[in-house]
Amino acid sequence: MRRFRNGRVSLDPAGRTVIVVDDGVATGGTARAACQVARARGASRVVLAVPVGRRT
Repeated sequence: MRRFRNGRVSLDPAGRTVIVVDDGVATGGTARAACQVARARGASRVVLAVPVGRRT
């Protein structure tokens, strides 16, 4: 987490709309977990964005 945040603090999702972006859902486990974490941290709305077409 330190590597990706580069010193920035985590944002508080409470009361906000959170958009979870996944580059491809094979089993859905990771996407489901991310959505559950966002909801547990107080997000008022959780939107999951995934690709629907194959890469050409």
